[in-house]
Amino acid sequence: MEAGELLSPSDVLDLAVLGVTSEHARTATEVIAVVKRVGGARFQPTAEVIAGRIAALAEAGLLTPVAGAAAAGVLWQPSRAGRAQVERLLVMQSSSPANALAAVCASLKICFLDMLEPDARDAVIDGLMAAHRR
Repeated sequence: MEAGELLSPSDVLDLAVLGVTSEHARTATEVIAVVKRVGGARFQPTAEVIAGRIAALAEAGLLTPVAGAAAAGVLWQPSRAGRAQVERLLVMQSSSPANALAAVCASLKICFLDMLEPDARDAVIDGLMAAHRR
């Protein structure tokens, strides 16, 4: 990650998928529904796009299936590397919330703040406030 690098649309989707599976393990169908609900009208990737990111994150070792999966399908949760990726994405800068993607990114960061240590939380809050001033 380079200094000043901003979250890309792919990063925002990864943050959403990894974040919602960090709360508790979820099936792909549940992940799709929660990501669409969290994204609201401003961030509506298709089910196929979200399913593709789930597969890519699993292939990269960032999502792992949970033993004793549900009858409705495989339950997914972040691996140790996936949790580290959530933290990395949370502290990355986002652009000014003037565009829809940046506004969704800010919402996701607020939703998942409790996954960070206090100092990192403060840095994310400072970054969000600075983005609002740009």
